[in-house]
Amino acid sequence: MNKHSPAKIETKWQRIWQGKKAFAARDNSKKTKKYILVEFPYPSGAGLHMGHLRPYVAGDVYSRYLRMQGNEVLYPIGWDAFGLPAENYAIKMGVHPSITTKKNVANAKKQMLSWGLSFDWSREVNTTDPSYYQWTQWLFLQFYKAGLAYEATGMINWCPKDKTGLANEEVIDGKCERCGTEVVKKELRQWYLKITAYAEKLLEGLKNLPEWPEAVKLQQENWIGKSVGAEIGFPLGNNHNYVILPGWTSTEKENFYPWLADRLRLAGKTATVYKYKSTEENSEEEVVQDLLTNLNLDENTVLIGHSLGAAMALKVLEKIQKPVAKIVLAGGFMTPKFKDKARPFEKNSELEF
Repeated sequence: MNKHSPAKIETKWQRIWQGKKAFAARDNSKKTKKYILVEFPYPSGAGLHMGHLRPYVAGDVYSRYLRMQGNEVLYPIGWDAFGLPAENYAIKMGVHPSITTKKNVANAKKQMLSWGLSFDWSREVNTTDPSYYQWTQWLFLQFYKAGLAYEATGMINWCPKDKTGLANEEVIDGKCERCGTEVVKKELRQWYLKITAYAEKLLEGLKNLPEWPEAVKLQQENWIGKSVGAEIGFPLGNNHNYVILPGWTSTEKENFYPWLADRLRLAGKTATVYKYKSTEENSEEEVVQDLLTNLNLDENTVLIGHSLGAAMALKVLEKIQKPVAKIVLAGGFMTPKFKDKARPFEKNSELEF
């Protein structure tokens, strides 16, 4: 009996499969079409490992099963080759990332071919290929034109070792899932896609996936992150006079100010939303003096300041020689200089307290 030699048998059949393009999906096939997609690997190391093999073998088994049932199966593969993991590996090796990425892709492909997985290699993609990323750039521009892509500053999970941001699911017990380093919170300015615009549609779609495990659907719900605010009514057992100082871009008719004033009036209170003199043309002193001249502020006044209004409320308190009942500040600041862009009132205000 001949000794079994996996290396000989597997390479023989792998050559036959490649020669016959056994796993290439035909676009015009009359068969029922099935699309099996696995996550493309990062070519950010010297080679693939068992963590890569596990999902690809699972997808391969299912793809072969569907083919045996007479379906036309598309099981593609590619390389998620852009990003910090690839750049960090290049830094570690002291070589330009275009060189290490190309080398890593070639080695990873050699490994995958030796595994005999039934990928359709005719559809192989590489995210660093200009013919590929021209379309990701085009898509981004469409999102931007539609108001779905925007730039903002936010707190993210940051791995100091890998020097990359992490999703909540990639943080295990406060540590990076990949390297075990303690994760920190870092403020980062970056681009966002307005997923909230589709939150309701995505949540509804989860209801039509009965075959999905409940734990996975719960993860998706948490990722979508829909939240609903709560409205709490507090009794106003007083006869205070409420004065609302808006932010610099708002008028007395914008934002939440009319709503707040109306709710206070419905409760039988006196409420005034202040209309500023121009903060672009007038100095800080002139604006504060206008407030003192036109508003009746006394021990029965509740002063509510939002954004620039919060800063102005504090400046008013410095000037008047009598107490007010209460002061409520929301979204205030202590300097007229902002990191993202200059505000018109920057040249006319010091906001020193």
